[in-house]
Amino acid sequence: MLAAPRRLCHARAMQSVTFTPTLQDLIQVYRLNLITSWKSWRVIRAYLIGAAVVGGAAALAAWQLKFAPVPLAALAGIAYWLAALTGIFISAYLQMPRRVRRIFDQQKALHDETVIAWSDNEIVVTSARGHARFEWRDFTSIVAGRHAILFRQSDAIFNFLPTLVLTRDQIDEILTFGGAAGQRIIDG
Repeated sequence: MLAAPRRLCHARAMQSVTFTPTLQDLIQVYRLNLITSWKSWRVIRAYLIGAAVVGGAAALAAWQLKFAPVPLAALAGIAYWLAALTGIFISAYLQMPRRVRRIFDQQKALHDETVIAWSDNEIVVTSARGHARFEWRDFTSIVAGRHAILFRQSDAIFNFLPTLVLTRDQIDEILTFGGAAGQRIIDG
């Protein structure tokens, strides 16, 4: 059985922008990805389930061992869980610049001039080290932040485009194309 041919012509010509990522761009992009991940339903659900489990375990222990009133023990367990997880999140956020600086130093491809071109059905990323073509539907989500747009290929891998090199109309067009392809557009 033959596959359907790819559409070779576009309703509109491809637009493109050229930029060279900076360390500050990368720090902002990693922060955007981290914060957006924390806002995901999966992380919120884990936060709440963990609080319920730890609170329930503390309440059960208080009931069995009679060391504190059960409601107080449950509240203490929940508070402990929320404080511990919040501490981990804050630590990750504060360590981000140092970790990203190391990534930026190690990953030499990030120092290259990059051209990103897009049309209504695809986005193309080109640099001196390679060329990648994605259909809009290839991304798991698109995150629109103040400083950048993230094109997530997975939870861990993404391409980015600094909004500083885009006009408001170009940003709107990119988000419209991604949304039209069925992508989840996340406001970062």
